Amino acid sequence: LDLTGRDITAGEAMPGRTMVVENYDPIAALGYRREGSLSMRSWLASLRGADEAAWFARDDLAPFFLAGARTLWQAAENRVRR
Repeated sequence: LDLTGRDITAGEAMPGRTMVVENYDPIAALGYRREGSLSMRSWLASLRGADEAAWFARDDLAPFFLAGARTLWQAAENRVRR
């Protein structure tokens, strides 16, 4: 809408809703697991309990796969630079 010059109405966060960002969540979970504050079981339970995903949608899988591919590409680039 912004590109068309129309106003964007501000939305409000809905208390209690949880969201997962699929390409960052495993990295964060690994860090929490290493420090001992998150088990694999509790991480998987948190994924099942998420109300919304940043990239995944059953009716449009392209953003999910592109975000995953971009994350893998960046990880490979970081390895090469080291």
